[in-house]
Amino acid sequence: MNHLRQHYINIFAELAESTTLDMILSGIYGKQGKYEKLSDDLGDLIRQSNYALT
Repeated sequence: MNHLRQHYINIFAELAESTTLDMILSGIYGKQGKYEKLSDDLGDLIRQSNYALT
């Protein structure tokens, strides 16, 4: 289970560091945009946690 938990945490950290939201909003609205992240170190914080969501 710890191996699965670590994969889960890594997936959430990679999502936090990615530009996935930019791509989703571009697809919805049909024009390029940039979503400003509220935290630059969210991926690192997620990786340091025991669980990705609490």
